[in-house]
Amino acid sequence: MRIPALCLALTLLAACDDAGGGADPTPDRGAAADAAPVVDQAVEADLDVTDAGPADAGPDARVPLMPDEQPTEGPATLTGAPDLVAAVPAGRARAGRVDTPGEALTGPDARCRPGCFRLDNALISVCIQGESTFSQLTFQGGNIIDAYPADRPGTDRLREVVISPGLGEISVERIGIVRDGADGGPAVLRTVGHLGGNRTIQAYLPGTAPAPVAVTTEYRLAPDAGHVDVLTWLTAEAPAGFLMADLVMFGDRTDAFFPGGPPDAAPGGQMDFLAASAEDVAYGWAGVAGPIAVINIPIDAFPLRPVTHGQLALQTGDTLLLRRRFLVGHDIEDLRDPPEAFAAVTLAGPPGAWIDVDDGERQITRAHLAADGTRTVRLAPGAYRARPVDWAGGEPEPVWFTAGTDDRVVLPLPEPARLRVRVRDDGDRGIGA
Repeated sequence: MRIPALCLALTLLAACDDAGGGADPTPDRGAAADAAPVVDQAVEADLDVTDAGPADAGPDARVPLMPDEQPTEGPATLTGAPDLVAAVPAGRARAGRVDTPGEALTGPDARCRPGCFRLDNALISVCIQGESTFSQLTFQGGNIIDAYPADRPGTDRLREVVISPGLGEISVERIGIVRDGADGGPAVLRTVGHLGGNRTIQAYLPGTAPAPVAVTTEYRLAPDAGHVDVLTWLTAEAPAGFLMADLVMFGDRTDAFFPGGPPDAAPGGQMDFLAASAEDVAYGWAGVAGPIAVINIPIDAFPLRPVTHGQLALQTGDTLLLRRRFLVGHDIEDLRDPPEAFAAVTLAGPPGAWIDVDDGERQITRAHLAADGTRTVRLAPGAYRARPVDWAGGEPEPVWFTAGTDDRVVLPLPEPARLRVRVRDDGDRGIGA
């Protein structure tokens, strides 16, 4: 990562106010003792702020906020599944600690290693750091670092998803397995720690010192789910105000996709989910009950996308719960929920091609054509256009079609030109390149 680009990006983060991120993160120490959390309405549905204190606290006593749902009962001390290499059957989930390099997820961008943890089911495999990390941006563990569809091992292109309240990172004190899936239920991994400063960010934004907040995050993978549920409990140990955020870095080898946004436009504001695709794999980050807010960083190919969940102001003892989902699939079509009433349309073209579908104003989905050159997408009835993504044969005109009338759309993409290169050293000997 280039430091000038990072400096500009962080300055934009500090100044931005179009997604709830422009307020002063310093808490008002003179605020009333019964002040409620300040939450951006755009994402309030994903924050559980239920008041669940004791009924006999007295008429003048302030009852700290407490969500209905609490972390999974029991300690995070299970040893986990002994075999992390065998396929997980349908209807089951599995959690385990990576003990050998052969148990780690693999791929061009894989960072999974002994000491990390895996969550697997019949559809997806995900690796979460142990307490330590060797990321270029963060200095603590406990974040999602690798993932791919279970039937596409070795295809990891993910960089990292960082739980980042106040643009800091969590100093993980304990991490372990709460449920290993052996009982037929979800596999659950828990991290416990405190909010600390991200040394990279605080080096350039010293005014963003971390708030005094205890943080517990659970990663839950249910059987046959194509996503990991990410639940984070934030407990203020003193009055605290901060921007709740996640730093999503899908990776330099991925192509970003912003559903609902203008075609070929940078992200910004609200969207259903943030996504990216690469060869044989796609990733997404979403709220549970509504859209997420994404801060636009106008830097080409910048790998970091800050997802914000509101400006929070908590009093001592308040606990909030934030729910998100990390999505994994073969393409963007795998990640999205189809409309209630949809028409199935089969796209056809060269095997392996990536096809974007939009309605002329908004991006809808992205499909990866299979070995037989087809992929079926689910669209609300209406007019759409299909066009290739980074097609080596050039940029042909998009093909318009009508979902509900056309059930098959053929994209006549031109054949790419091919260049054969022979490389020789200064002794005229052929060498690999």
